[in-house]
Amino acid sequence: DLVYEGVYKTQMVQHVCLEPHAAVAQWQAGSRRPTVWVGTVSPFMSRKELADGLGIPMSNIRVVVPRVGGSFGSKMYLKAEVLAVVLAWFADGRPVKVVFDREDEFNICVKGPTITRIKTGVMKDGSITAREVETFWDTGGYADSGPRVTRNSGHTSPGPYRIPAVKIDGYTIYTNKNISVPFRGYGTQELCWAYETHTDEIANKLGMDPMEFRQRNALRPGDETATGQPIDCMGLIECLDKIKVEAKWDET
Repeated sequence: DLVYEGVYKTQMVQHVCLEPHAAVAQWQAGSRRPTVWVGTVSPFMSRKELADGLGIPMSNIRVVVPRVGGSFGSKMYLKAEVLAVVLAWFADGRPVKVVFDREDEFNICVKGPTITRIKTGVMKDGSITAREVETFWDTGGYADSGPRVTRNSGHTSPGPYRIPAVKIDGYTIYTNKNISVPFRGYGTQELCWAYETHTDEIANKLGMDPMEFRQRNALRPGDETATGQPIDCMGLIECLDKIKVEAKWDET
């Protein structure tokens, strides 16, 4: 009966972990065998990328992960370790340590901005019939996790709602900017904010209680997501019911 469309934008964000990126590298004297001590959440990926970049077997590289500290998505793939490894090559077997300062952190890894367009078809009774989502992810000068974030966000773009017809398009856009890395939910929170804002706007235009609108359209056990994943445990309806009680929703 009705079609609503909205555009939602998020800004560039930095993780600001208390522990900055840091790495120590040391080459075994007279060999092509480096050891790297680095606070990373992807040691095997770092090992492979170093091997590819240096042109040596992965078996020659040892990656040791001490306490990582804060990451929130920022400490994936190569960051400080590549600088430490290259500098250590010229250090005659001595270890080299690289520690980023706060300015380095803002320059080397951020969560890039997004633009999301959502178009939703609804019936006058509040039932959602169709949704189209198009999201542009600014990944900066290099991919890093950009394609993975775009894919993962696409899976969740329709939201936790029953929607018979769904069309999702996500684009990883290369720009002359800071490298964009994951930030917590790998793209889900940006889309969650977009579709929940969109949900409130639709409910307002229909003159419906936004809580009632969500409960009417929420996925339930036995339903399937847009990607065909069966829902065997959800709890969304129970969660919304609890919120209504705790927030004294019907009294406002």
